[in-house]
Amino acid sequence: MLTTLALVLAPAAAAAAAGAPAAAPVELAPGPPNGDLSAGLAGWEALGVEPVVPLGRGVRVHGNTTLVSPPLALPPGAQTLRVTVRAPAGGALLEVRARPEAGGPEVRLGELEPGRARRSLPVGVAGLAGTTVRIVIDPVPALGTSVEVHRVGPVTAPMPRWRVVTGALEVAGARGRRSVRVADAPLELVSPAVRRPRGARELTLQVRGDGLLRARAGARPAVARALARWRTVRVALPRRGATARLRLRAVPGPGGMELRRIGAPAPARARTTGPSAGSGSR
Repeated sequence: MLTTLALVLAPAAAAAAAGAPAAAPVELAPGPPNGDLSAGLAGWEALGVEPVVPLGRGVRVHGNTTLVSPPLALPPGAQTLRVTVRAPAGGALLEVRARPEAGGPEVRLGELEPGRARRSLPVGVAGLAGTTVRIVIDPVPALGTSVEVHRVGPVTAPMPRWRVVTGALEVAGARGRRSVRVADAPLELVSPAVRRPRGARELTLQVRGDGLLRARAGARPAVARALARWRTVRVALPRRGATARLRLRAVPGPGGMELRRIGAPAPARARTTGPSAGSGSR
């Protein structure tokens, strides 16, 4: 089952993650030639015994048939490749791999679970940016069912200047409240170096849902379990240094998890005296 993890980014002026996007993801390339398969299998390779059925734009694959795209040059800074698929009867999985043109083993990009409705799903390509690959689409439909592949592309940079260590990065949402959605694999991100807010000792973000968050900004790490309600997580800044990088690793559980307001400077902690200090919520 596909789960999601969403990050709602704090405004850049208030965020430690100053490079977080305020606009829609940047499209870097449309995809491989004939990426929408409007010319049928021209430039593609089909490996399997079952016939591939053209759909005008896209193809229908029966049985265990593998598709291999024409060469795709992934631009520097590429983070995400979109793959538009549909499984009319459900119950299918789709493994997406990259075959380097320079040789070497194929690189697994992700496993998708297409639904009955056509959807554009993300796979991560950050580790292959700047190289040329062929995209291998390996559907595993349930017995007697089929998978429709409608497009491979575009190649995007949802969060320019951020480094995607692992996971598939998907940005959506209205301006000022951008969210990042990924499959149920872990997501690990590193922000660009940002100037620490004046007087700030901590950064904050909020988390809820099902999963585990680990965040660090150069000092002690913060580890938090996502719960049903929003909770604020404080991330300590180093005592010295004018800049910091925010590192996040989120491992969603079956129900997925959400993060928002990432990188906002933490308000000063109130000083308390007496026996109630540090007693926590009642």
